[in-house]
Amino acid sequence: MLRFEPTANGDAELAAAWHVVRLADGAVLVGRTSRIAERAGGGDTDAAVAALSQALGAFRREIATAVRAEQAAGHERPRTRPRA
Repeated sequence: MLRFEPTANGDAELAAAWHVVRLADGAVLVGRTSRIAERAGGGDTDAAVAALSQALGAFRREIATAVRAEQAAGHERPRTRPRA
């Protein structure tokens, strides 16, 4: 996470460099830089926190979309054996 904070007017800014790694061999399946901005509904702390929460939700969706795309491309995480 490079940046996750409200701006002077309370809007949210999120910037992150991230990657998805296959657990079996450590191969990087996807790597991206995300920049997300969300407008706050007002100038108070509650509005800034809500905007930060929305930015985090958008970030989560971006990662989930990338993981689903990798799975669709056949790069699924190898299944593990059940423990005895």
